[in-house]
Amino acid sequence: MKSNRRQFRKLFILFAIIFITSVVLIYETYAWFVGLSSVSVDQFTVSVAAGEGLELSLDGSNWSSNSISIDPTTIESIYSGNTNKWPSNGLSPVSTNGLIDSSSSKLNLYQKSSLSATAGGYQISSTKIDNSTVEQEGYIAFDLFVRNKGNGTYSYPSTYDGSQDEDIYLTANSNAYVPTSGSVNYGLANSIRVGFFELGRTTSSALGSPLGHLKCSNTPNLCATSEQLEARRSYTWNIWEPNAGKHASDLVNYFNQICKVRSGATTYSNDSCFPLEVGSSRKTYALNSATTSSDGVDVYDGADLNEYTSSSKITEMKTYKTSYATSSGSDKPPLLRIAGDSITKVRVYIWLEGQDIDNYDIVTWDSQVNINFGFTKDRFGLNDENVNNPTTGRASSFEDDSWKEIQTNIRNNNTSQYKVGDTRELKIGNNTYTLRIANKTSPSDICSGSTNSQTACGFVVEFVDIVEKRAMNSSDVSGWPLTELYTYLQGDFYNSLPNDLKEVIAKTRVVSGGSSGNYTTNDKLYFLSLKELSGLNSTSDTSSSQTRRLDYYATKNMLCGGGGHCKITEAKKRYNDEFNSYYTRMVDASRHSVVIDSTGLINNYSGIRMVNVVGFAPVFRIA
Repeated sequence: MKSNRRQFRKLFILFAIIFITSVVLIYETYAWFVGLSSVSVDQFTVSVAAGEGLELSLDGSNWSSNSISIDPTTIESIYSGNTNKWPSNGLSPVSTNGLIDSSSSKLNLYQKSSLSATAGGYQISSTKIDNSTVEQEGYIAFDLFVRNKGNGTYSYPSTYDGSQDEDIYLTANSNAYVPTSGSVNYGLANSIRVGFFELGRTTSSALGSPLGHLKCSNTPNLCATSEQLEARRSYTWNIWEPNAGKHASDLVNYFNQICKVRSGATTYSNDSCFPLEVGSSRKTYALNSATTSSDGVDVYDGADLNEYTSSSKITEMKTYKTSYATSSGSDKPPLLRIAGDSITKVRVYIWLEGQDIDNYDIVTWDSQVNINFGFTKDRFGLNDENVNNPTTGRASSFEDDSWKEIQTNIRNNNTSQYKVGDTRELKIGNNTYTLRIANKTSPSDICSGSTNSQTACGFVVEFVDIVEKRAMNSSDVSGWPLTELYTYLQGDFYNSLPNDLKEVIAKTRVVSGGSSGNYTTNDKLYFLSLKELSGLNSTSDTSSSQTRRLDYYATKNMLCGGGGHCKITEAKKRYNDEFNSYYTRMVDASRHSVVIDSTGLINNYSGIRMVNVVGFAPVFRIA
C-alpha cells in the first residue's frame, strides 16, 4: 500500500516543495506605544529542502537543490553589496501597508514618534524609517533567490506580465507559536508578520554576482506602485499573519476596557468597541504614511475596531492567514507567483506589526517565540505527512487545523484546544468571512431528546459576518422551511462553500417556530432562533422549549428596556463593515420573519415581513 502511495505521488507531484524553518528567540519585548524595547534575538536559522526544478541561494552565486541555512553572524556579509539586516538591538514594533519604494527597492516602514491619550484610545504620530540606503534596527530583512527551471521562457529584461507565472503556496506546517515548555504566551507571537516581496527577475542561466543587485528597476512594473498594490497581492508580494485569530487574555481585556466607538475627529461615545474574544479575528489597519498630531489618527481607528473610517493614513491589511496554508486544492490561495525558467530575488522581512491589537501600552513579552514557514507548489497536500508531526511545532488550533483534522478531533473527543469564541477565516469566491465556535456542549435535557432541535448541541460554528442580504420570501408563508431563502440556503449557498468544509458539515435536526406551530427539518445549514441567542422563552416562538442557549451567548449579558424588549450587543453582525439586521429562523403568529436588528435588539417583529431585504448569517454543526 505504501509503495502504491509513492507511485501515486510520483505521478501527481509535478511541483517541487520548499520548506523553510526559522526559529526566532525573542526576549522582553515591550509594545509599540510606550516605545520601550529590549529584545534579544539569539538564533535565527533557515533550512531549505528543494525538489525537482528548484534551486535556492542566499547570495545569487552558490546554489543548492537540497538545503541551505542562514547564519545570523554572516547574513549581513553573505555577498558584496547586500543590504541584509540582522537587528543588533532586537525587534521593536513598526507598521507597514506592504508598499515597496521602487527607487530603493526597500519596504516602507513606520515607527512611533509620539503618543497622546484620547477618550477611547491613543493618538499616534509616526515617522518613516529611512532605509533608502541601508536597513535600520528593529526588524529582520534578507534576500532569498529562487531559481525555477519550470515551464515557460523568461526574457530579461522584461516588463512584468505574470500570465505564465507558477503559483507558490505557504506550507501547511507554517506557524508562529510560543513553546509550551518553559515559556509563557503573553501575546507577542500574535503580532508577528512575515513579508515576501519580489524585487527583480532574470533568466535561469544568468548566474553570478549581478543577481545580488537586482532591483525593482531591473524588471519594470514588478514592484507594485501604490496604485497597483492590491492588484499585485498574491502575485508579486504578500504578508503572512501567522496568528490572526489568537490573542492573549490580558490584552483582550485591555482592548475591551479602553477602546470606545469614534464618530468624529474629536468625538468618542461612551459605547465600548465591539468586544474582542480571545480566539476572534480582527482586521489590522496598518500605517501607510507618516502621521502628525494634526492627522488625528487613533491606534484603534478602523471599521472593525472603533468603527471610525475617516483616517486616510491607515490601510486595511488583507494578510495571508495560516488557515489558507492548511487548506488544499481549489480552496488553497497562492502566496506568490514565480516565472518559469527564471531567477527571482525575493526580499523577506520579519517584524512586529505595531498596529496589531496585540500591541498595547502595557508591557508584554515572550520568553521564546518559534516561527516556521515555507513555500510549496504542492496545492493538494500530497506531501503533508509532516503537518501533524510534533517536530514541526505546529500546535493544533481551530484557526490552523484543516476541516478534516477538526472533524477527526471532534469524533475522538479531543477538542480541548478549541475554545468557544475561537475564530477562523473562510474564503467563498472573492469574499472572506469570519467563522466562530458558538457551542461545544450537549446537555442531556435537550440534546438527548429524539424530537428536540439539535441546533445548539455539540460542535456548532456560526458565521460572525452577515454573508448576504435577501428577502425571506416573495410572499408571506407560515414557517421558515417554506421560504425561498430556506431553499437558497440549502442549495446554491451551501454549494458555494469550499469542498473540504462541505465534507465535514453534519445534517442537523432543526426545529423552527412558525405561525401554525413547529416545523422539523434535517439541514446542513440553518439560522439561530431567539432562544439560542437570548435564552428567553418567548410565547411568540413556539419552538423555545425544544432548544437551548448556545454556549457562546450563554456567557453574554442582555439589556432589557421598556416593553419587554431585550438586546444582546454580542449578537450584532456586520455586513460590509456596518452593523445590519439579520434573520432568525422563526416566523411569528402574524407571519413576520423575526430578525435581530443592528443594535442587537431581540424580539423585533414590527414591519419585518417576508419581502423585506435583510441579512443572514448561517450556522452549521460538525460531527
